[in-house]
Amino acid sequence: MTYHFFVYGTLRRGHPKHSMLEGRYSSVTEATVAGFTVKTVYGLPFAIPRPGATLVGELYTTDDEQLLIDLDGLEGYRGPDAYASNLYNREQIEINGVKAYIYIKNDRFGER
Repeated sequence: MTYHFFVYGTLRRGHPKHSMLEGRYSSVTEATVAGFTVKTVYGLPFAIPRPGATLVGELYTTDDEQLLIDLDGLEGYRGPDAYASNLYNREQIEINGVKAYIYIKNDRFGER
């Protein structure tokens, strides 16, 4: 199965956690997502909804399902049934004509 995911913070090329992705994706392109911006809370970058804003990042393609599991762990995402304990929520949105996962700030964590 092919998966697409969007990164906008420390996982981007040239950033501290990108090494987690190296050798585990088949393509990457620059991409933007309308209606979101980044807010740093407690030193962590979070995507948050913001009408009129544009979030710049990278769109990755992979066949490595384990990579998604590893990303979930990194982002503190424990699944849709664990909303109260998720640091980020993983949602799927359309980016550049494909359905892609994006990690968005869980409302229960810090202020918007």
